[in-house]
Amino acid sequence: MNAVFLRERGRDSMEIFQAEMHKETEAGQSIVQDVLFKFAEDDEDLFDAMKHEADIYNNYLKPLYGQGILEFHGLYQGTLEELSTDNTSSDSEPSICACLVLQSRGNSIRSFSEIDVDFSVALMRLVMHLHDNLKILQGSLHLAPRNILDVDGRPFIIDFELSKAIHKCAMRMDIFKHRGDPEPVGSQLGGCTELHSLLNKLAWWLPTDFMWYGFLCTYEDIWRPADIFELETHGFFSARASDEERWDKAMEVWGYLEIHWERYHSNVQFPTDAITTLDAYRREQRARSTAGRGL
Repeated sequence: MNAVFLRERGRDSMEIFQAEMHKETEAGQSIVQDVLFKFAEDDEDLFDAMKHEADIYNNYLKPLYGQGILEFHGLYQGTLEELSTDNTSSDSEPSICACLVLQSRGNSIRSFSEIDVDFSVALMRLVMHLHDNLKILQGSLHLAPRNILDVDGRPFIIDFELSKAIHKCAMRMDIFKHRGDPEPVGSQLGGCTELHSLLNKLAWWLPTDFMWYGFLCTYEDIWRPADIFELETHGFFSARASDEERWDKAMEVWGYLEIHWERYHSNVQFPTDAITTLDAYRREQRARSTAGRGL
């Protein structure tokens, strides 16, 4: 095969280039394919990482070529000679280099925030297939969105140099059934760090807590707007906040909770008779105070 470098795609631990690969078919026809090159020079650690990634592609990922995994075209090793100004070989020793070649498709995801619901569900189905069926842990997916590709609206995963084979995933929950629920505690979710972190990056769960004037409070403890308004506040954050401002802030929290009520309080109906104005709340407080004094 022949390859012509087009441009540099990026730089991490290895140099990565976009290229064209010219390949001859069994029928003698010449075809051109877009490929990615991972290139390393005179670095045994990088060579070992490339060999490991090549083994993962060859021994585990072939069933998913074109279905979430890019086709692997091989790992090549050779020497690189430095040329003198007259294009003849210089006296310096040639360096050893290695090149890992992958099919090139789609575009890298720049940020987890740009992933929509449908794409995130498809991505997690692909990741769960890797974990449960192929026993592969990618290793850095939750840290680098660039390792996720959008190929015509479908997720593909790249970069398996840090991956682990024979992964025993500790996920205990059906994450698709519970998508959009408040984030489960660790014992419910299991101990798979990659999945736990990736789900958080994808905003898979509703938050369990909210900030209230310097304190972290729990949605599941809230049953009416007054519960929010009466929460303890840190003086540094609330010293300049009037009752009206605090009530308005409480109603913002209440509005969010109303939308997601069934997620936080699945066995209790939403209280349609809850007091939602500060004036009504004050009247109720005065009535309780009067009743308490026996007047």
